Amino acid sequence: AMKATVKGRGGTELGPCWELLRKDPRYSRRKPDIVIVFTDGGVPRQYKRDLRTMKTLVWCIIDNPGFNLEYKDANTKCIHIKSNDVR
Repeated sequence: AMKATVKGRGGTELGPCWELLRKDPRYSRRKPDIVIVFTDGGVPRQYKRDLRTMKTLVWCIIDNPGFNLEYKDANTKCIHIKSNDVR
């Protein structure tokens, strides 16, 4: 069995990731089928799934049961994880 340790320092800024998906030529030829964001939900702002840059967006929220998606659509999902459940 593998044990994972989850640590955070606060302030997840996702803007650079979204910009990379928009501007990097590797992603302009074929957008990712899925983008997975692992975070405690302490994001300055949530990002709406950009249909031009990804097919599916999955938010994996760790130790924050109160996190709610601001932007919901059929291909945006939210999974809540408790860090003590990750073994």
